[in-house]
Amino acid sequence: MRVIAGSARGVTLKGPPDPGTRATADKVRGAIFNVLAAHVAGDRVLDLYAGTGALGVEALSRDAEQVDFIERRHALCTVIRENLKRAHVEERGHVIQGSVHQVLSTLTGPYDLILADPPYADVDGLALLELPTLHRLLAPGAIVVLEHSPRVEVTGDTGPLRFVRTRRYGDTAVSYWQRWEEGGTS
Repeated sequence: MRVIAGSARGVTLKGPPDPGTRATADKVRGAIFNVLAAHVAGDRVLDLYAGTGALGVEALSRDAEQVDFIERRHALCTVIRENLKRAHVEERGHVIQGSVHQVLSTLTGPYDLILADPPYADVDGLALLELPTLHRLLAPGAIVVLEHSPRVEVTGDTGPLRFVRTRRYGDTAVSYWQRWEEGGTS
């Protein structure tokens, strides 16, 4: 696993400490950031279910202003901190240990980009998009990216989020939403 582009391009990232954690493949991460190319620089980013932090570190490497990483497992929070140091972006990354649903209510936002990679078996992963605690964190025009199983069909608007598209990459699907403001597309 390595950083695909930006200031930390080519830096090798530490992987998960156990086989039970599914890290976002380099190919999928590269595809996500190709779609987001015009939206990362200067953004305030929230990386939910951060795992190894690879998505958030990639955003920092591509000039995101700040990334808040939310991960419940202590061992993975340690990996995220190490990956931030490896990429020399630790001053712009903030690691918060706790469950996503508990931590969301404590954050102040707003975030321009929210990356979410819940475990595929987590039934609350898709419900995340419907949470008012998530909606209140969205900056105008914010983008939400959800990585999920391709066997789960994800479409439709929810609250202020308008569905944009889903892309499939083998055993992974990535869906995108954008905050929509009444009277316009944001």
